[in-house]
Amino acid sequence: MTTTADGVDLTGYFTFAQDNTPNSGASINGSAVDLYPSINGKALSSVKVSSGTSRQFSYHVAAADLASGENRVTLTAGYTASTGTIYSTPITATVTAGALGFQSVSDTLNFDETLTGSTETIAPVSQPDVSVSDTRTRGGQNSWTVKAALTGMSTNFPGTLIYQPGDGSSVSLNNQAATIDTGKAASSATDVSDDWSQTWTGASSKGLFLKVPGSSTSGNYNGQINWELDDTPS
Repeated sequence: MTTTADGVDLTGYFTFAQDNTPNSGASINGSAVDLYPSINGKALSSVKVSSGTSRQFSYHVAAADLASGENRVTLTAGYTASTGTIYSTPITATVTAGALGFQSVSDTLNFDETLTGSTETIAPVSQPDVSVSDTRTRGGQNSWTVKAALTGMSTNFPGTLIYQPGDGSSVSLNNQAATIDTGKAASSATDVSDDWSQTWTGASSKGLFLKVPGSSTSGNYNGQINWELDDTPS
């Protein structure tokens, strides 16, 4: 079993009832042998056995055909003989596919600041902890995008929750999903918020911040940040 950029390659030998020795030299033309695969009980289209000895096979299991977690892959070979179709003993392999998901997302985000009467940008008490685990096959087209949106705020909420990527730009999260980060499958979790700024010092600060106008009124405002993790093949 070999992991590739877009799936897994299975190789081995079939055993037929007439002859249990893979390299016995019995006359079976490899090109005339059909391979009948199934994954998790679902039959897939048959394919010709790859070139090699008559009982040797190589089959590529596409990542797109695998579910997250353990997958049961069954392979059966068959060829036409004078007595009819001869089938091999089924070969079963367990292929574990990776998964994409949040490893951690903070439950709360708090802002606690004394208003100055001027327009200002406020950093949270602590930036949220956001990390992504993507253990799918690496090196292929597996990519992801993290988005966030602020919803459920009262209509008189004076501020704007923004995300700054640290390049001088910013995007509002108020009632709209904004892209926070992108990434690819990796051997360990990606800490999205690892380099977010704990204080706001200007446009180069990175993370979530609250912009409030000078006319803002002090009070308690509550809403919900909806975090979204999308599978976005590259």
